[in-house]
Amino acid sequence: MRSSQHGAPALPVLALLLAVALTSCARGPRAVPLDELAADPDAFHGQTVSLTGHVREIEDDLGDAGRHFVIEDGESNRVRLLPDEAAEPYAGQFVRVVGAFAFDEGTGRRLEVETIERPAP
Repeated sequence: MRSSQHGAPALPVLALLLAVALTSCARGPRAVPLDELAADPDAFHGQTVSLTGHVREIEDDLGDAGRHFVIEDGESNRVRLLPDEAAEPYAGQFVRVVGAFAFDEGTGRRLEVETIERPAP
C-alpha cells in the first residue's frame, strides 16, 4: 500500500474524503418552512431550498407587472416563483418546489424554480 509523505496510508484518507463528498451531494436542497424563510430571508439568500405550500396567482394592480405566482402557507408567508410559466400549471395546488432563493428589499423574496411537483399523497 502506498503511503503519504508522513507515513499515513493515502487510501483511507481518500476514501473518507469521497464519503464526505457523496454524503453532501445526497442531502440535496434544504427543506425550509415558509415562515422561517420570511422571518430571516437574508440567511437563505443564494441557497438552493425546497419549499412546500400552495401556488397562488396574484393580480398586480400596478399595471406594468401584470400577474405573478407565489408559493404560500396558511399564514400568507409568500415567495414569488420565477418564471411564471413554471408555476402557472400548478395554480391552486399544493406543491413542493426546489430552486435558488434570492432576496432584496426592492424585489422581495423570490425563487428561481428548478423543479416543481405535487407531492405524493
